[in-house]
Amino acid sequence: MKILKKLFGKQNDADSENTFTQEDEIISLYDSNGNQFQIAKSEYLKKVLPEKFETVKNNPDELYNLSRSKFG
Repeated sequence: MKILKKLFGKQNDADSENTFTQEDEIISLYDSNGNQFQIAKSEYLKKVLPEKFETVKNNPDELYNLSRSKFG
């Protein structure tokens, strides 16, 4: 559960330095149709990833697979 606390918990001063550099980083993602789109890494971590965890929170196998693929 430390991973979830790091994602959704408050950041300390040391973490905010790392977050600042991540805000400018753009990552490429693919939707279910295979279309590529780009999003800021900070937006992905704050909006998209929590929604994905919310959808699989009651299914241990899918939760494991999601966390393994993202932090693995």
